[in-house]
Amino acid sequence: MVVDTVHGKLGLVYAANPRKQYIIPASRVENPRVDDGKTGRGALEGSMRVSFLFTVDGIQNRVDTFVSNSRWKMTDPKILEGISKADSMVEIINAAKAAR
Repeated sequence: MVVDTVHGKLGLVYAANPRKQYIIPASRVENPRVDDGKTGRGALEGSMRVSFLFTVDGIQNRVDTFVSNSRWKMTDPKILEGISKADSMVEIINAAKAAR
């Protein structure tokens, strides 16, 4: 994913079809948000995946910023870094939407 905040556009490439690139106006992106993947309670609270989500033309897209095959505590630096990256991308997408 590439974001042009000056011209308000996004470039997307999907793993299912890596030879096809999509360049869309940021105005078509709806509801960008962070999913911290938190599950469990108490001592078992943690996450295996952190990502940011957004919708384009009714299709939900997920971009992972942290993935593991085991659960990590929510206070672990790796989880916090994944959340920080996802927050940054949501802010960048919102800045691209505000352009124009």
